[in-house]
Amino acid sequence: MEKGDPSEVRCSYATSKEAATPVEQLRPLFEDRTITGRPVASRFADIFGLGVSAARLTLVVFVHVVGRRTSTGFEPIRDQAYVDDIFATANDIWSQACIKLVPFSTPVVETFQDLPISAFAGTCLAPDQQAMVKPLDVTAEGTTLLNLYLVDDTTGDACGSPITGHIIMPTAGQLSTRLGKVLAHEVGHVLLNPLGVDDSDNPDHLMHHPDPGEPSGNRDGLHLSDCIGAHARALDDYGAWAQTGVPGASSSEPCVMRPRLGSNIAIIEETMQA
Repeated sequence: MEKGDPSEVRCSYATSKEAATPVEQLRPLFEDRTITGRPVASRFADIFGLGVSAARLTLVVFVHVVGRRTSTGFEPIRDQAYVDDIFATANDIWSQACIKLVPFSTPVVETFQDLPISAFAGTCLAPDQQAMVKPLDVTAEGTTLLNLYLVDDTTGDACGSPITGHIIMPTAGQLSTRLGKVLAHEVGHVLLNPLGVDDSDNPDHLMHHPDPGEPSGNRDGLHLSDCIGAHARALDDYGAWAQTGVPGASSSEPCVMRPRLGSNIAIIEETMQA
């Protein structure tokens, strides 16, 4: 497994604020009851525990790895062990929300090796690049599926779009464990942007975009609202590709949400004060 140089991969949102998904293109999950992110008063911390029961959710991600031409054909630029490492790191983060990302391998990509990020109108790709991936995307009518492209280079940025379901990540010179955190972050854009969570001032939050030279914090934490919202959105929007329990199992696997950043659901405070 190739380890590479641990250089930083930035999110396209951080390098171009215009890349943020336009509000009018997002469907709020909670409508006028959208969670505000205001912390629950500390006196309620013992009353409202951080553990929330939910069915463990498996969310399929279709993985497209670009290839290099060799004397025997095309070989993927990254092996399965590298991909497994990426998902192991991302799943450690998303386990807070009782979500497990399940990679589904597709044939090696032979038509391109690099894929520049354009962040066009709330998506990751401009029309020309969209045309390049369209024949390769795994799609289902009425559902936006997650298609992850592991390419050689993207001009240095990564991107995740809730509109198209595309996640584009460069792998040149990248540690698999570092890219695992990038994958978790970009999945956050797909699942959390429609909830109004696309950036955070908290350096320990998964969706924090550090400025150049700024200490980045852990960038692996979620609030309870993030966990509940992402879990509900996946079930609501991804249909049969988001299953509770182990795929093919006859019953759901129980799980307890353990958000590393605690509870921030303001409605709980308001209810208790009533």
